[in-house]
Amino acid sequence: MQQFWERLYIATIAPIQSLVSLQSSFNVMFLALTLLFCVGIYSFRAGRFLGLRTLRRLLFPRHIFLHDSAKLDYKYYAIATALRAGVLGSMVVSSSAVAGIATFTLSSVLGPSVPLAAPSPLILLVATVVQVLLFDLGYWIAHRTMHAIPLLWEFHKPHHAAEVLTPATSARSHPVDDLIQTNFTACTLGLGYGVLVYAFGEAAQPLKLLETNIIFLAYFLTIFHLRHSHVWLPIRGWLGYIIQSPAHHQIHHSMDPRHQGKNLGFCLSVWDWAFGTLYTPDVREALQFGLGQEGEDFATVKDLFLRPFGKASGLFATREKSRPLIAKHKT
Repeated sequence: MQQFWERLYIATIAPIQSLVSLQSSFNVMFLALTLLFCVGIYSFRAGRFLGLRTLRRLLFPRHIFLHDSAKLDYKYYAIATALRAGVLGSMVVSSSAVAGIATFTLSSVLGPSVPLAAPSPLILLVATVVQVLLFDLGYWIAHRTMHAIPLLWEFHKPHHAAEVLTPATSARSHPVDDLIQTNFTACTLGLGYGVLVYAFGEAAQPLKLLETNIIFLAYFLTIFHLRHSHVWLPIRGWLGYIIQSPAHHQIHHSMDPRHQGKNLGFCLSVWDWAFGTLYTPDVREALQFGLGQEGEDFATVKDLFLRPFGKASGLFATREKSRPLIAKHKT
């Protein structure tokens, strides 16, 4: 019973705590610095410092931030954040356990670990980059799976039902969606860390600042929140094959058939490039977001949580009806 009350308390304060926790991408510091980053973008494009009224119009257009879809995002954020903190944490695979299994397996097959002699800065660099690469690989695999398997797509639809994009849209993900994504990334991260520890020893740790991988931190402070926004910020050329720009992800949300299933990475484009799902934003295109007529099925917080279960069960019923009848007699 005590554990229940502890989890209830954690869930209750989670929406507020997420705004101050350094482990949360919704930390107000990250949001504020992203806002300043946007001010710099628009000022650079205009070639001058912009007034507050102009910046408000550019950064917070009413037709987006007061759209019914955006208002639904705000409501869903509070409930989903509480649910993730109170329940989902206990259902995620431990990356440390996966790392232990990887290290044990390598030791059993190749013999005891003999850490490679390498300069500490090199080990630090390798561990930092590998963590980002493997997180993005796990994210890509999970994201690809949710788009490719009809049953799982039903649980990913709530996210794509958003008709406008705001930073809060990134929290509009179904709990089943969350479980798939977090467990895949936990496995790839654990596997990679296990290999690094076997190769370099316990010194194989990423460079961190504010308890976050320095590369992820730079991403959170600049363009992460612009992925779900109206701010068009493409990264073109060879760099667009490495970094997932806000424009990359906005294209991912597009209803255009050419864009569907493209740009599945988190902060990198390398896995999309490797697996053929990259669509580079060479020129700005007119993008329409949402699921069209089907988006009406996700008009409330209750719909976002419960509708996918009904749609998933409908898939089973349809499949059952479509099965060919088995003849009663064989000749």
